[in-house]
Amino acid sequence: MEEDGVWIWTRVGFYSMLLFYLVAVILPEAFFETIAGGILSLIGGISIFGTFVLSIIHLVKYPHKGLAITALVLSAIFGFFYGVGVLIGISEVI
Repeated sequence: MEEDGVWIWTRVGFYSMLLFYLVAVILPEAFFETIAGGILSLIGGISIFGTFVLSIIHLVKYPHKGLAITALVLSAIFGFFYGVGVLIGISEVI
């Protein structure tokens, strides 16, 4: 199988999504009330969305689908919880 951008970036997105999740679990909740925490949360959200899109493209383009399915399922779950967290944060501000 020839490696191109979608194949590589699906893996990069998947591992970066997991890294941001682990950072969110390890760091205290007070960190996310700062500007640095907000930026980190935004980058994590972009990583989740990018992984979701790239895994769908990967599923269509390549016959080996194991990591793409895993990335798609995890990014959908993380995206759901990210969206719920954003809605909770907005409701606390209002």
